[in-house]
Amino acid sequence: MVNGLSKNTVVLIKAPISGVLSHAVESEIIESNPLNDLKFRKKKQKFKVEPLTESEANRLLEQYKIHLNGFYYPHMLCALRTGMRIGEIIALKWEDIDFEKRQIVVKRSCRNGRITGTKNNKRRHVDMTPHLAETLNAFRTEQKKRALKKGWSFPEWVFASRHGKMLTDIAFRNALVRCLEDAKLKRIRVHDLRHSYATIRLLKGHNVGDVSYQLGHSIIQITYDAYGHWIPGHFKSEVDELDGMHPNAPKAHPTETEG
Repeated sequence: MVNGLSKNTVVLIKAPISGVLSHAVESEIIESNPLNDLKFRKKKQKFKVEPLTESEANRLLEQYKIHLNGFYYPHMLCALRTGMRIGEIIALKWEDIDFEKRQIVVKRSCRNGRITGTKNNKRRHVDMTPHLAETLNAFRTEQKKRALKKGWSFPEWVFASRHGKMLTDIAFRNALVRCLEDAKLKRIRVHDLRHSYATIRLLKGHNVGDVSYQLGHSIIQITYDAYGHWIPGHFKSEVDELDGMHPNAPKAHPTETEG
């Protein structure tokens, strides 16, 4: 848009004027056509971030414990504790998890039912919280019991369906919609779970570089562009340290350095 006009409208206005100016150049009335340098800059798309708050995320997790006897609880806990993309979660294999180091190696994704590399084709090591590690370990034990009972081979996929096959993103989304409704929470997209992970961490004052790495952003600027407005004011104590450079500077009141 240019002052309320669409790009197509501006092009239509520009064409006849440019023709007149080009004729003026040919007639040596003017030296050059100034409209030749007129460029349309593509408006930078802003990230739309609609995360859950920490309390809302906890309410959602509590609802997942009830839904289908808690079958999808490990799935949602992984999403909210790691910030992994839904495709990365679906494509996660048991061999990718190191329970001793409490780490997940993210090295593949699932898009439209097809296994691919990660979004930036790079592997990354995502940290697991103790609760996530314990939950996934217990989930693995339940999978083994279910496989033995049904006569199936143990599934290689961490979040296999209840039938032992690769989970579909539709099943993941359907569970999310149902649990959001039952928990009386606002409707969000699956990708907003990733935003929730990032904003919850940043509001706690966690290192931006680590959050960026855990999310798998290729450069930290992407993290700042998406979540920069969520972190102002959380480094006030660091700014206050600058006063320590001046011997006569008054000491900040303790409450001013909190957060």
